[in-house]
Amino acid sequence: MPPNRDVVRDSYLQDIYRIVLEATVESLPEDQAAATWVRTAIEDKEISPETVKTAMEKRFGDKAVLWSSDLRANERALEAGYQVVHGRTLSGAEQQTMSNVGLVHSSDKFSLGFGTAEHVPQSDWTEGMVKVTEYAKRLSGELLGKPCNIQMYRLPNGEAVADWDRSTNTLGFNVSRLGKSWFNEINYAITGLLLHEFSHSDGQAHDYIYYKNLERLAGKAVHLALEKPEVFKI
Repeated sequence: MPPNRDVVRDSYLQDIYRIVLEATVESLPEDQAAATWVRTAIEDKEISPETVKTAMEKRFGDKAVLWSSDLRANERALEAGYQVVHGRTLSGAEQQTMSNVGLVHSSDKFSLGFGTAEHVPQSDWTEGMVKVTEYAKRLSGELLGKPCNIQMYRLPNGEAVADWDRSTNTLGFNVSRLGKSWFNEINYAITGLLLHEFSHSDGQAHDYIYYKNLERLAGKAVHLALEKPEVFKI
């Protein structure tokens, strides 16, 4: 300490914060989890992983991921009940420490990850999958002006049940998430999912363009059902 004994080194104070946090983290109120002294303690290289994990859950809950440039992954995380933490919310040291105990980017957990997906060949498709494929192609032909391509894949760790690739006009179904029985009967759930994915024909994010597309296609589908009911029959 200096002669006046009115200040200590920042590194010494950080050690004190770390020791206090390690001793009190279990009783730390959630509204104090983002306090400056807590954040300073978490930046300490000597802090225990258990303390970081508990403090992180107090601050963000037990379901949190870092924001990603993959906007669809961010949206899928939110839909799954996760808090998406923007990088600017954390210092570099905080982010590194929290990443060491399991905090990942949304793209790590919610990206489609087609590179690791298992393609399901048509020879393995069930009768229901074939019928849904015919239905989807017929409906997209009427609503989008051209039949879509269909692929089936297995991605057990993927959160998405389906996704639209507008560059190839392809609709993919994640059989691991949907289950084979989902394809057995053409119903409102299947039609709803098709309209949802078709609405991504002009973009990937759930933005203003997407919702206007969904509004337009939903209205168009109702009138199509009245004018050409055969489109909806399998």
